[in-house]
Amino acid sequence: MSDFNLSEWVLKHRSITGFLMALVMIGGIFAYIQLGQREDPPYTFRVMVVKTIYPGATALEVEQQVTDRLEKKIQELPNLDTLQSYSKPGESVIFVAPREDTPPKEIPDLWYQVRKKVGDIHMMLPPGIVGPFFNDEFGDTYSLLYAFSGEGFSYAELKTTVDSARQQILRVKDVEKVDLIGVQDEKIYVEFSDKKLAELGLDPAAVAQVLQAQNGMVPAGTVFSSQRNLPIRLTGPFDSVHSIANLAVRVSNRTFRVGDFAKVSRGYTDPPEFRMRFNGKNVIGLGVTLNKRADILEVGKALDTTVAHIEGELPVGIEVEQVANQSRVVRTQMREFMTTFLEALAAVLAVGFLSLGFRTGTVVALTVPLVLAGTLLCMLVWGIDLHRMSLGALILALGLLVDDAMIAIEMMARKLEEGWDRMRAATHAYRATAIPMLTGTLITIAGFLPVSLAKSQAGEYTLTICLVVGISLLLSWIGAVAFTPYFGFLILRMRSPSGKTGHDTFNTPFYNRLRFWVDRCVEHRTKVIISTAALFGIGLATLTQVPQQFFPLSNRPEVIVDLWLPEGSSFAQTEVVAKRLETLLAKDEDVVNYAAYIGGGSPRFFLLFVQQLANTNLAEFVVVTRDNTARERVMQRLRLTFATDFPEVRGRTMRLNVGPPMDYPLLFRVFGEDPKIVRSIADQVAEVVRANPNTVDVNDDWHDRIPSFRLVLDQDKARALGVSTSSLSQALQAHYTGISVGQFREDDKLIDIIWRAQKNLRAAANELPDVTVRTANGTPASLAQFVKFETIFEDGVRWRRNRFPSISIRADVVDGMMAPDVAAQIIPKLKSIEHHAPAGYFIETGAAKENAWIAQKSILIWIPLVVIVTLILLMMQLQNLSRTLLVFITGPLGVIGAAFALFLFQAPFGFMSLFGIIALLGIIMRNSLILVDQIVQDEKAGQDAWTAIVESTVRRFRPILLTAAAAVLAMIPLSRNDFFGPQAIAIMGGLTIATILTVFFLPALYAVWFHVKREHSPVDAPRGGSKEVPLPRDSVAFDGVPVTMRQVIPSIVMMIVVVGGWGCTPTRVSDRVLLSTPTEWNHAPVVQGNSHQADLKEWWRGFHDPLLNELISQALAANHDLRIATARVREANAIITVAESALYPSVDFFSSGGREKRIDRIIAVPGNEGVKLVTPTTNVITGGLAARWEVDVFGARHLEAEAAGAQAAGTEEERHGVQVGLLAQVATNYLELRGAQERTAILRENIDIQRERLRTLQAFYRVGLTNDAEVSRQETLLHSTESAFPGLKAAEVTLIHRLSVLLGESPAKLEHRLIAATAHPSDLPGIPNILPSSLLLQRPDLRLAQTEVSAAAASLGAARADLFPKVVLSASGGIGALAIGGFPTLVESVYALGAGLTAPIFNAGRIRAHIAAADARLDQVAAKYEKTFLLALEDVENAFVAHASSKERREQLLKAETAAEKTYRSSEALYQRGASDYLSVLDAQRTKLSINDERVKAETAVRVSLVSLSRAFGGGWPVDNSVSRGSDNDSGK
Repeated sequence: MSDFNLSEWVLKHRSITGFLMALVMIGGIFAYIQLGQREDPPYTFRVMVVKTIYPGATALEVEQQVTDRLEKKIQELPNLDTLQSYSKPGESVIFVAPREDTPPKEIPDLWYQVRKKVGDIHMMLPPGIVGPFFNDEFGDTYSLLYAFSGEGFSYAELKTTVDSARQQILRVKDVEKVDLIGVQDEKIYVEFSDKKLAELGLDPAAVAQVLQAQNGMVPAGTVFSSQRNLPIRLTGPFDSVHSIANLAVRVSNRTFRVGDFAKVSRGYTDPPEFRMRFNGKNVIGLGVTLNKRADILEVGKALDTTVAHIEGELPVGIEVEQVANQSRVVRTQMREFMTTFLEALAAVLAVGFLSLGFRTGTVVALTVPLVLAGTLLCMLVWGIDLHRMSLGALILALGLLVDDAMIAIEMMARKLEEGWDRMRAATHAYRATAIPMLTGTLITIAGFLPVSLAKSQAGEYTLTICLVVGISLLLSWIGAVAFTPYFGFLILRMRSPSGKTGHDTFNTPFYNRLRFWVDRCVEHRTKVIISTAALFGIGLATLTQVPQQFFPLSNRPEVIVDLWLPEGSSFAQTEVVAKRLETLLAKDEDVVNYAAYIGGGSPRFFLLFVQQLANTNLAEFVVVTRDNTARERVMQRLRLTFATDFPEVRGRTMRLNVGPPMDYPLLFRVFGEDPKIVRSIADQVAEVVRANPNTVDVNDDWHDRIPSFRLVLDQDKARALGVSTSSLSQALQAHYTGISVGQFREDDKLIDIIWRAQKNLRAAANELPDVTVRTANGTPASLAQFVKFETIFEDGVRWRRNRFPSISIRADVVDGMMAPDVAAQIIPKLKSIEHHAPAGYFIETGAAKENAWIAQKSILIWIPLVVIVTLILLMMQLQNLSRTLLVFITGPLGVIGAAFALFLFQAPFGFMSLFGIIALLGIIMRNSLILVDQIVQDEKAGQDAWTAIVESTVRRFRPILLTAAAAVLAMIPLSRNDFFGPQAIAIMGGLTIATILTVFFLPALYAVWFHVKREHSPVDAPRGGSKEVPLPRDSVAFDGVPVTMRQVIPSIVMMIVVVGGWGCTPTRVSDRVLLSTPTEWNHAPVVQGNSHQADLKEWWRGFHDPLLNELISQALAANHDLRIATARVREANAIITVAESALYPSVDFFSSGGREKRIDRIIAVPGNEGVKLVTPTTNVITGGLAARWEVDVFGARHLEAEAAGAQAAGTEEERHGVQVGLLAQVATNYLELRGAQERTAILRENIDIQRERLRTLQAFYRVGLTNDAEVSRQETLLHSTESAFPGLKAAEVTLIHRLSVLLGESPAKLEHRLIAATAHPSDLPGIPNILPSSLLLQRPDLRLAQTEVSAAAASLGAARADLFPKVVLSASGGIGALAIGGFPTLVESVYALGAGLTAPIFNAGRIRAHIAAADARLDQVAAKYEKTFLLALEDVENAFVAHASSKERREQLLKAETAAEKTYRSSEALYQRGASDYLSVLDAQRTKLSINDERVKAETAVRVSLVSLSRAFGGGWPVDNSVSRGSDNDSGK
C-alpha cells in the first residue's frame, strides 16, 4: 500500500474518474439548488425568562417574597453563568443564563431542569401569585411581518379578517406558525357607580357574586331511562351584552336589573397592554415563522402569491402592508455575496493564467469548480445552509483551495519541460508533493481549530466558517492529487527537452538580484533577525492602537428607536409620545416606513435583534430607511429631536448588530449587599462615564422612585365597622382595576366579564377618600371615615445579579468610536472608586468589552492544542525537531502585516480580526514548510547548506509568491464586506508581509539555527567551477527547467497591484460638517397644505396656467445662462476624466530613427597594417510600446479624482441654481405682468368713471347746482389718475422685455403673445411641506457648498498624501535595428522593466505649507457652508413672513372690497329711488375701483410670495441624494 499512487490509479481508470467527476459536478449543482438559504446561521439563544405576577405587592416585597426564593432554588442547577432579575410592583422577572461553554444540545435539558426546580417550590410561594411563566423561545424569528388595517371597520371585524388570513397562510408549505401581534383581548365591562349602589342599598360584592353564579357552567345531571340517556340542559347563561344588562339581581328582597345601576359595554383590554401601529395607523400584525429547513426564498415567493390572493378577497378599506421581509434581505445578501465570490474567483484564476500560462492555468481553472461542487455537496450532507457565514467562508477558502492544484500542476509542467511523458510527469507530482501538500493543508486547517472548538456564543455563530473552510481545503488536496493530474494529462503537451540544466542556470538579472539579496540576508543574518524582531514588536504595539470592536454592525437600513418614559408612566401617555414621533417620521423623506410597538418591544424580525420585554413606559420603533446613508441621516435628526423636543423621554437610536445580541455597547455593573451603598457607588461611576466625551445617553437601570398611595387603616374604627383589610383590598380592586365575574361564551371565544367602577370614578385620584364600601351591617361608609391617606415613593424597579443588588450604568458611544476602546478609557478612572468602596462591593465591565474578552478567551484557550497539532504534523513531515521548531516560530510573523493593515485602513480589531490572524498561522507555516522542505532535499542531493538555502529560496520563490498572490487577491472583494472586511484585511496584510519575510527572513533564520557558514565565493561574483548551460534568451530555470521572465514578472507585478488595488487612502479627511438644524419652521403656517417635496420639481404647474407652463418650458430650452451653466458641467465632467486617468497606466507608441557618426563609438578593425581605429556611420531604428503607471498606494490620485468629481458635482449644482433662479424670475415677471395688466384695466374703468363724473359736474355747474371749484377739483383728479396710465403701460412693456431675455427670444416676437390682458391665474400652488433639514437635499446653493467642502477635504487628503512615498512602474518593449557600416544589420526585440520609489526628505516646507493652505481652504468652505445654511433658513423664514403678510393684507382688502361693493350697491339703489344723487354713485364706484386696484396688487404679492417660497426651498429640479452624504447634522472634520 505504501507504493500506491492515487494519481496513477486515476489516470489508469480515466473513464471511472470522469464519471466520478461528473457525479461530483451534478451533485454540487443539485446541492446548490437544495441548500437552504437564510440570513444568519442557526444560533442558540442562551437565556430563559421566568416571570411571576404578585398582585398588590411592592417591588421590595416582590423581591423578598418571590424573586429571592426562586433564585435560591434555580442557583442549585449546574452550568449556570448568571441569574439576573428585576422586581417591579406586582411583577418578578428572572433571566437565567447558562455558562458560555454549555453545548447547545444541552440547553433544552437545562431549561427543563429550571422548570422542574421552580415547580418544586411552587407551593412555598406566597398565596395569590400568578405563574411562574417560562419563556425560552427567544430564537423564533418572524421571517415575514404583515400589518392589517381597516378604515371604517370595527376592531372585531378586522380581527376576524386577520384570523381568516392566518388560516390561509398556515397552509403554505414550510410555514411553521403564524402569530397575531398587537391583538387586544375582548372584554365585557359592567361599570357601576358606588354612590348609585349605595343609594339602592346594593352591595357590590353581592352583585358580583350574582353575576358570576348566573353564567357558571355547572352540570345539571342526566336522566337515565330504560331506552336512552337524556342529558339535562339549563338555559340562562348570557348570550349577548343585552342579556347581561337585563339580568335581574335580587339582593335583600329587592330586585333590580343590572342596567338600572351599571353600564354594560363590549370593548377591549383597558388600558391596553401592547399595541402595534404602522405608518401612523393602529394595525394587527401577522408574524410568519418558518421551519428550520425551509428555503426562505421559495417560501417568500409562495407567501407573496398567497397574500396577493388574500388581498384580492379583502373587503374594500382593509389594507395589507408588509412590515418586514427576510426573503428580500436574503436575496440581496445572496446577490452581493455572489458578486464578491465571482470577483474573487476571477482574481484567483487570473493568477493562474498570467503566471502559469493558458494551458496550465486552464487545469487550475477546471479544478476549482469541482472542489466547490464537492464542498457544496458536503454542506448538503452535513446540513450547512447558505448564509452569511458559509458564503463568506467559501470566498475565504477560494484563495486557499487553489494552492495545492498550483503546486501539483507546476510540478507536472516542469517534468514535461524536461521531456518526461505525461503519465510519468503526472504520477511524479503525487510522489513528490502529495504528502507535503497534505501536511500543509492540515496545518492550515489547524489554524481554524480554535474557532471551531470555541465554547462561546461567538464561536457557535462563526463555527460554519471553520467547517466550510476545512471541508474545502481537504477537498482541494483531493482535487490536486486526483482531478489536477487528470486534467493535466488531457490538456498539457509533452515538450522536447531543452538540454540538461542545473541550479546554476538561474542567471537572469531578476533572479541574480534575488539571489544576491537572499545571500546578503544570510550573510547579515543577525541584523535581519534583529530587524524582524523589532518589526514584530512594532506590530504588536500597533495592534494595541487599532480600534477595538466585538462584532461589526449590520448593513441593514433599519433604525431601532426606543422611547423610555419615566417608570410608572401610563400606556396612554406612552402612546401620546409615540404619536408625536410618528408625526415627525411621516415628514422625513429618508424614511420608507415605520412600525411602532407601544407597551413593549418589537417582535424578533432579525435573528440577532435584542428583544425588549413588556413595559407600559416603552415605545419601540422600527424605522426602515432608503439606504445606509439615509439611515445615518435619520439617526442624526432623531438624536437632535430627542434633545430638543422630547425632554421628558429617554430616546435612543440604534443600528442592528451582527453577532451575539447585545443591548448597550458600554456597560458597567456595580453590586454589593446594601442597595443604598450600591446606589452611591453607581452614581460616582455614572459621573465618570458621563465625563468621557465619547459616551452618549448615559443612564442606569434603577430608575427614579415612583409615587403611590398608602392607605393607613385605623384598625379600631375598621373593626367597629366590620371592615377587614382583605375585604377593603377586594373592594378597591373591584373599584379601580376590576375583577372578573365570569366569562361570556361566544362561538370559540371566551370573553371575560369585568366588574369595575365607571371611568370618571376610576381616573380621579382625588376622589379616593370618597369611595364607599359596605360595612358589616350593610350600610355604606366612605374610606375617609377610617383610613388615613399618604403619598409615598417606592422603588419602580429593583435589579439583582446573582442575588446581589446590582445597578448597571449603560451608555452608547459616539459615531466613529468603538465601545471596547471607550471602555478602556474609562476603566482606569474607575479603579479609585472601587479602591475606596467598602469590602464586598465591586465594579464589573460588561457589554462589548466583556463579550469580546469572553469570545477571545474561548479561542485563546485552544491555542495550545493548535501548537501541539501543528508540531505533530510538522514532525511527521520534517522528522526533525529543530526544523519543526524553525517552521513553527514563523507563524506569528503574520501579526506584523495584519497589525499594519488594520491600522492603515482603520479596520477594527475584534473577533473576526482575531479569527483572521489565527488563520494566518497555518497559512504562513505552510509556505515556510515548502521552503524548508526544499532546503532539506537540496542538502540531501549534495549541496552545501549555504547554497541550498540560497538556491532553494530562489527556486521556491515562484510557487510561494503564486499561492500568496492567489490568497491575497481573493481577499480584496471580501475586504469590502462589512462583516468579513476586518478578517480579510488582516489576512491580506499579514500574508503580504509574511511572504516577503519568508523569502528573506527565513533563510537568515535557518542559517542561524543550523550555524551555516559560507563554503564558496559570494554570489555577486561569477561562480567559478560551474559549467554554464545556455538558456533561452530572457529566461531563468526552476529546478532546471527554463522559464521566461514573462511568466515570472506578472506574479511580482500582481503583488504590487494588490497594494495599489486596496484603494488605501490613509490621509482621507472627513467632509462632514456639524449643522444645528431646527426641527420645524418658526413662521410656517399651521396648516401647510397637502403639497410635498415632490411637488417642488414643477411647482409652477400649481397655478394651472397653460401660458406660464409654455413660457417656462421655452426658458428651460433657450435661456442663455442655463446653456452656459450646462456647458460648464460638460467641461467639469471632462476634467473628471483627466483626473481619473492618473489612476490607470498610460501606454504610448514610440518610434525613432537616425543616422549618426560619433567619436565615442570607435571600433578597432584589423588590417594588413595592424589594428586601425574607425569611427563608423551608424543607422539606428527603434519602435514599440512604452507603459508607465504610478501605483496609487496612498490614495493621492484617488483623492484628486474625488476632488475633481466634487467640483464637477458643484458645477451641476450651479446649473441647478441657475435653473431655480430662472424659473422664479420667469414666474415672478409673468405674474407681475398679469397684475399690471389687470390694474391697467381697472385704471381705464376708473378713468371712464371720473370722466363721467366730470361731465356730470359740468352739467350741474351750467344749471347752477355746483360751483367752479368742484369742477376744477374733479379735473385735477382726472388728470392725476390719467397720469398713472403711462407708468403702468411702461411697466408692462418692461416686464415683457425682461421675459424675452429670460426666454432667449426677441421682444417683438414675445410681445404679441403677452400683450393681451388676462386675469391672474385662479389657482395657487400649495405651500411645500418640508422640514428644515430637507433644505440640505433640495437647495442647490447648499448642495454646491457641500461639494466645495467635499472637494476641499479630498484636496487636503491629496496634499497629505504627498508626505508618503510614490511608487512608479514602467515597462517598454519593441523592436530595434542597428546597422553599422560594413557589418550585418542587427535586428532584436528590446524591452525594459522598472520600478521606482521616491519619498520626500527635504523640500523647504513646501509640502507642509501646501497642506496648511488646503486645511485653511477646508475651514473656509466649511464656514461658508454653515453660513449658506443659515442664509437659507433666513431666506425661507423671510419668505414665510412675506407670504403671511401679503396674504393677511389681501384678506383685509377683500373685506374692504366687499364693503365697497355693498356701499356702491346701496348708493345705486338710493339713486334709483331718488333718495341720492348720481355723484354719490360715481364716488362709491370710484372708491370700489381704487380698492380693487389695491386688492390686485395684494393678489400679485401673494402669488409672487409663493414663487419666492418655492425658490427659497430650491424648487424647480428633480432632486437626487448624490451630494448629501456629508451634509446633515454630522460631526465635523
